[in-house]
This record gives sequence, C-alpha cells and structure tokens, in this order.
Amino acid sequence: MLRNNGIKNRFYALNKEGKPTHTNAQMTALAVKELFKDNPDDIKSMELLSTGTSTPDQLMPSHGVMVHGWLPETNPVEVVSPSGVCCAGMHAFKYAYLSTKAGRYNNLWQPDPSAFQFYWYPTISKMKPKD
Repeated sequence: MLRNNGIKNRFYALNKEGKPTHTNAQMTALAVKELFKDNPDDIKSMELLSTGTSTPDQLMPSHGVMVHGWLPETNPVEVVSPSGVCCAGMHAFKYAYLSTKAGRYNNLWQPDPSAFQFYWYPTISKMKPKD
C-alpha cells in the first residue's frame, strides 16, 4: 500500500517512552498558528476552519471543534470537520475551495499537507479562487 500512495516517511508525536506529546487536535492547532507566525493578529481574520482527519482524538465533539478550542486567539468561525479514511483531507480542501469560489469567504488559510514536518507545521498556502 505504501508503494502505491507514495508515502516515504511517517512521523509520530511520541516521546522516547512511546507516550504521546500532543493530541491530533493540538498538532493541527499548532499548524494553524504556524500559518500566522509572521503576522499573529491575522489569525483573527480567519473565517473558516476546515479540517479533515482519519484519526480524531474522540468522536464528539468533532476534530475541527477541538482544534478551534486550541485556538483561543481566533474570532468565532465556521468549523467544518469531515472524517473518514483517506478522503477526509480532500473533502476539507474541497469544502474550503468551493466556499471561497462561491464568494462565501474573503480569505482562507489552509495548511499544505505536502509540507508537513514532524509536528505538522505547514507552509503557507492561501487559497484564492481563479477569476
């Protein structure tokens, strides 16, 4: 399976004793904060938090809501949290893209999953619809 999906490495948030250092929601929140590291106040302009995961920390509340809980510096935002195996991230991207394309949101910040490092810190990828 790894040969077919192109995954070369896997990284885990575990200490040397094998205990978790972060929850999935905490790592995602850290990735979101990394998007705004150069202009921390811009996080207040975020209008949509679209997260997808195959492995949420728990069933309820949703992964997206838990991530939002780790982002107290944000204003109220719409939270979308698709889940499922393999397709959850793509569904989150699709919802964010279509919402922007439809004119629902003026700015949209989304982690670039191809750039995730050890703690899932992404590069900045600001999605804007093409005219």
